[in-house]
Amino acid sequence: MKAYLFTSLFLLTCCSPTWAQTDKGRWQIGSQIGNLRYQNEGQYAQKSFSGTIMPTVGHFVATNLLIGTGIPVSYSTSYLKSPDFKSYQLSYGLSPFINYYFGKGPLKPYLGAAYGYNRTVNYYRSFLNGESKATGYSTAIAPHAGVAYFISRNIGLNTELNYTIQHVEAGFLDNIPANQQSFPAIDTKFFSLNFGFQLYFGR
Repeated sequence: MKAYLFTSLFLLTCCSPTWAQTDKGRWQIGSQIGNLRYQNEGQYAQKSFSGTIMPTVGHFVATNLLIGTGIPVSYSTSYLKSPDFKSYQLSYGLSPFINYYFGKGPLKPYLGAAYGYNRTVNYYRSFLNGESKATGYSTAIAPHAGVAYFISRNIGLNTELNYTIQHVEAGFLDNIPANQQSFPAIDTKFFSLNFGFQLYFGR
């Protein structure tokens, strides 16, 4: 009996049809993880860590055409032993996106683009200036290409390469006069690789 149940579950998971995965009217709920980095090097014993997780929800408004939004949450920290300095950054926001999938099999490449707006909170602690905080924001445009692998009609995995064009306004430190901007605006461009897990619902 146990063997029969296991075989049935395996067949339902791995062998169910996948052609309807991206049909019009279906919903996608998932999460992506990316921008993971750890560094521990340099003559000043610098240590840093950063990572991003982004829950997503989307709707197929047409077959293979997905429109949705993500809620990116990022955290990073940096520590410098000499001189004694620590910083922490937390950011959160919204990232609407659009993806178009190609093909009919379980492996489907896709192209898309996303726009992101994030609020950022930066905390600093140093031996000379004590503790301080700065609140700012960032915007980003991120065209991307990826590949989705459909384990079953309702389960998918994906790998995605993003090219991000980002503008960051770090804001003002709260212990410095308001007419002195502590951090200049920063414009950056970079590639990032993300990995995701999705669930699909609907007809």
